[in-house]
Amino acid sequence: MYCDKANFRFINVSGATGYRIFAKKSGSTTQQIISSRNLTGNTSYFEVCSNMVLDLDTTYDFSISAYNADGETAQSATITGKTLTEPIAPTGLTLTDITSTGCTLSWNAVSGNNKYDVYDGGGRYAYNVSGTSTSISSLSPGYTYDFTVITKRFVDDYFDESDDSTALTVITPASDAPQHFVGTASSGQVQFTWSKLTGANRYDIYKSTSQNGTYDKCFGTTETSIDWIYYASGTYYFKIVASTSGGDTVGSPSYVVLKLP
Repeated sequence: MYCDKANFRFINVSGATGYRIFAKKSGSTTQQIISSRNLTGNTSYFEVCSNMVLDLDTTYDFSISAYNADGETAQSATITGKTLTEPIAPTGLTLTDITSTGCTLSWNAVSGNNKYDVYDGGGRYAYNVSGTSTSISSLSPGYTYDFTVITKRFVDDYFDESDDSTALTVITPASDAPQHFVGTASSGQVQFTWSKLTGANRYDIYKSTSQNGTYDKCFGTTETSIDWIYYASGTYYFKIVASTSGGDTVGSPSYVVLKLP
């Protein structure tokens, strides 16, 4: 049993030219035909794509009859099966190792026999990932990507898909910008980290509510990490600007998008 389909295997009845599969909710007297199909050859495998007639997370009693030009058999003894709930979309998407051309995307595991597909906003990037992270490569510097992940729960040779996860946005830095700029929000503060940029010995971080909006300076430091206490939740764009001790800007800014709880 799956979310939206049921598969049936049975031994072919000699002389039968087709089969009908019946279903009723357990405890109900209302029965419906969920599939009727003519078969040719020695087929003994019957698949029903039943998303239009079967409810999720519901127990059904199934039976089958065979027919040919002379008539139809009585229905078989019933078997019972329960459709599944839809898989849950992954949560906790996190980006690390952000460079001009790549990053690492990770997420929380979803319980079950699952694999995952990763999308980058323009199509599927990774297919049937068995773990909870994947390395993203071949990105373009200075572009915005919205990554999402779906859960694929496998049963036999088939799978059910979850909805998309909440999107996680990354803005790849220019090649002359500070690399690996990330922020991790927790308990009212954000920890920012980045890699040292050649020629720079000071870094200033600014905050805005949009990528092209007005940025307000949060703080400056000569280190490559800092903790910052925030007071307002929401989605914010942060940029880091590297400079020399004399105040001359070095390279281009890097950006990170954070949803502060």
